[in-house]
Amino acid sequence: MKDLCLLKDQSICRIAQIQGDKKFINKAASMGLVNNIQLKVLQNSGKLPLILYASDTMIALNRKEACNILVEEVS
Repeated sequence: MKDLCLLKDQSICRIAQIQGDKKFINKAASMGLVNNIQLKVLQNSGKLPLILYASDTMIALNRKEACNILVEEVS
C-alpha cells in the first residue's frame, strides 16, 4: 500500500484504507471516496491539488488529504 499523493499521472488504484478523524472520513465518503473504489489519477503535479476520476466524477483533493488515503495500484 502507498499514499495516494505518491502516485503518478494516469495511475489506476483502489482505496485500501482512509486514515484520519471522523470528519475527514465523512468528507471523503461524501465525495464518493470509500474503501475498494477504483480511482484514476488524472493530475498529480507538485504542490497543486490532485485531480482524480472515480465513479464517473472528477474530484479535486488537496495534497494533505490525499496523503491520508492508502491505495493499492491496479495493473
